[in-house]
Amino acid sequence: MGVSHASDHIPRRKNRRAGQRVVIPGQAAFSVNLAGMVRRFGAKAAIRLLSSARVRRGERVYSLTGFVQTKSLFVHIPKAAGVSVAQALYGNLGYGHRPMSVYQDIFRDEALKHIFTFTFVRNPWDRVYSAYRFLKAGGWPEYDADYAETFLKECDSFEQFVLEILPRPEAREKLHFRSSLYYLRARDGGMYPFDFIGRYETFREDFEKVRKYVNPHARLTHLNKTRATRKQGYRDVYTNEMIDMVESIYGDSIRELGYSFDGFSNTMPGLAKRKAMTQGFRPCVI
Repeated sequence: MGVSHASDHIPRRKNRRAGQRVVIPGQAAFSVNLAGMVRRFGAKAAIRLLSSARVRRGERVYSLTGFVQTKSLFVHIPKAAGVSVAQALYGNLGYGHRPMSVYQDIFRDEALKHIFTFTFVRNPWDRVYSAYRFLKAGGWPEYDADYAETFLKECDSFEQFVLEILPRPEAREKLHFRSSLYYLRARDGGMYPFDFIGRYETFREDFEKVRKYVNPHARLTHLNKTRATRKQGYRDVYTNEMIDMVESIYGDSIRELGYSFDGFSNTMPGLAKRKAMTQGFRPCVI
């Protein structure tokens, strides 16, 4: 599927206060639940997310326009290569780390039936280790400094973090340590029927499937990679006690996404009823 070019059919209006021309996608009027967006985010934030006046936080750009233009929706689970996916496909960070339930407030139910929804998941043991290393190395300072000061400053090792800090509910309020299922659940609490779920472990193969469908011109670059002084796989840093602790905390994600400590199965029991991209799903004109 080719990517439509919004410049061909997007109405424009003058932003009088800023003296700038703001581009508002014509498709957005039909696909988004504007009233729901205003209730959740406020009127100004809703308009910015749907316009070319994209939300900037430092050098990071957030916008919903790529979703609207390509009739696709990417749910970005932290530390599952999502920054690389979003930048390659949309040229920005989409709407960041938002659960599917939030997008159900943004897009109309009827529109979601015709939008290609996808995400990438990662082995929970690997994801926890990656998130810890990312935050311990500084993360994104403007967002992560408080967490590092509260939970990581006195933490001497990954083992201490897993056994003493991660079990505390307040430590898991940080988006990096929320369960993957938090991002994948629908408003009703059940699993949302995504069109495609890729795995970090088979990332390039799965990204290629998404790229051909969402944006054939996309080129993948590994962004937001966790800095490390030496290469060390997650299997090398866990003791049996640590393995059990992560399983006790993220057991639902482990089971429903088909993971084990050493790998994954070819099925995702909790998501078996999702729509399959191989069934020839094609988005309609919204």
